[in-house]
Amino acid sequence: MIRVLRAVARVIFIGAVLVVVIGGAGAAVTLAHFGRDLPDVHQVAGYVPATGSKVYDGDGKFLIQFESERRIPVVFDKIPLLVKRAFLAAEDRDFYNHNGVNPLAIARAAMSDIMRIRSGQRPVAQQPFRSLNAMNFSCKPVHDLIANLRRPFSVSR
Repeated sequence: MIRVLRAVARVIFIGAVLVVVIGGAGAAVTLAHFGRDLPDVHQVAGYVPATGSKVYDGDGKFLIQFESERRIPVVFDKIPLLVKRAFLAAEDRDFYNHNGVNPLAIARAAMSDIMRIRSGQRPVAQQPFRSLNAMNFSCKPVHDLIANLRRPFSVSR
């Protein structure tokens, strides 16, 4: 009986080791394949959104502004606390509790995708990478996940 239990334990152990090794190799190949098209982390850190062109008259009086989107860069410390909390409540309430990858939110988003329910589960941390990456990418969730795994090492919140 003990010999049978040892044999079963050995098979389970070898199976678990194989799953870990094959899973790790698969994760490494996935990271290498999808990570090669990501923008450089220094490009993300130095990202400056387009703000448009302002036209002034000869006296320095503002006349008009040409833009496709109205963006006004603001220093993070100048944003009122109430606005920060409102934004995070609407977008990603766990923003300060994860490193850009929230496994529960990803699982919830995967379930809603499987069930064809759209609920917009992209964390705030993924949005700058999303705006930098204008290419037509076939596997956005994997791309976003890899981008956010890189982000904590290069960009502070």
